[in-house]
Amino acid sequence: MKLVRNILAAIDVRSQSEAVLQTVAMLAEKFGSQVTLMHVLPVEGEVTPQIRDLVALARGEATRCLDRCAARLRQMGIVSTSTVVVEGAIAEQIIRVSNERDANVVVLASANDMETAGSLGRNAEIVARLAEKPVWIVKATDLSAPRTILCVVDYDSVASRRALKNAVHLARAFGSELVAMSIIPSPGLAFLPSAPKETPLEPSQLATEEKRLDDFVRQFDLHDVQWRVMVRNGESSAATLAAAQALNPQLVIVGTDYMAGWLQMFQTHSITHLARLLPCSLIAVKAEDAVRLEMDRQLSDAQTHYQRGSDLMVHGFSREAVEEFQQCIRGNAFFIPAWTGLADAYRRLGDLAKADGCEKSARELKDSLAWDRVTADVRRNHPLWRKSLARG
Repeated sequence: MKLVRNILAAIDVRSQSEAVLQTVAMLAEKFGSQVTLMHVLPVEGEVTPQIRDLVALARGEATRCLDRCAARLRQMGIVSTSTVVVEGAIAEQIIRVSNERDANVVVLASANDMETAGSLGRNAEIVARLAEKPVWIVKATDLSAPRTILCVVDYDSVASRRALKNAVHLARAFGSELVAMSIIPSPGLAFLPSAPKETPLEPSQLATEEKRLDDFVRQFDLHDVQWRVMVRNGESSAATLAAAQALNPQLVIVGTDYMAGWLQMFQTHSITHLARLLPCSLIAVKAEDAVRLEMDRQLSDAQTHYQRGSDLMVHGFSREAVEEFQQCIRGNAFFIPAWTGLADAYRRLGDLAKADGCEKSARELKDSLAWDRVTADVRRNHPLWRKSLARG
């Protein structure tokens, strides 16, 4: 079972990229991921022979740099690594390779104010806006496992639900506190950069919104996750930055949907603004999950299905666990732990009738097997039964 199979890390050879490598190592170690290190040579259009010679030199240096980074990862215990050097527009090539290699997540360094428009850091913001894959923009502040994860929730957005699902998985994996935050728009065009700043909500409105958010978050499998909710109001970027300053999270996760026309301009500003100003790392989730379940389907024995169902429950995949427990029961209908596991899975999914039915089946099987053992013991020890065995 793999949850984060492939990580693509874009490396800038002009810097040490230590923050990116530390983040990749942390993620790959936790999920057993394969890592691809890539560098893009910004070569576009027609190239003269003289420039081609320079490109060849640059390619050689980039290859050596990536080899050093791969060796650094191996020192940190990450052995499944590969490298690739390509040419072209930086953001376009990163997106292309992420799709070709089916990356779960793209990891890049954040831009700083000294970087030029053609730098990798500046292109990280473009990748975050345009890529279908989740993009993890790393800030070189606190590179340890996240202790607090802030996830911005929008009830009507598919990408926002996906972001929260991924935030739950990451919080469970790293033992982080998860803070789910919703933002109430201020009157007027709240998505404008010049929109009014946050103002206090009325206590009754705050209580109503917190209850709504709490109910929304509880739709997800939150076992083994420490979590709470927060409600802010105002413009989305400003409210997120204010929350980040108050909470000091190590990671912020946002969902971003595709927008067309003039709406996309404001989304573009928002993501770029957040990536630049947040004091911590940012994951932008759009069309795909960073944490997605991949399993080998070539299984036959009931015990293996049961074990995999139990593992799925630990990682919060209750719906998938139902299928595994059912496969186990189809292979061995007397396997009581599978009935118990199936009951637990249905209970997490909120299907109490099916959960009760599975628990009843488990009890009946226990009683039946216990009676069979009593009967067998009586037969073995009863004098008439022993005589019949002796005559036979």
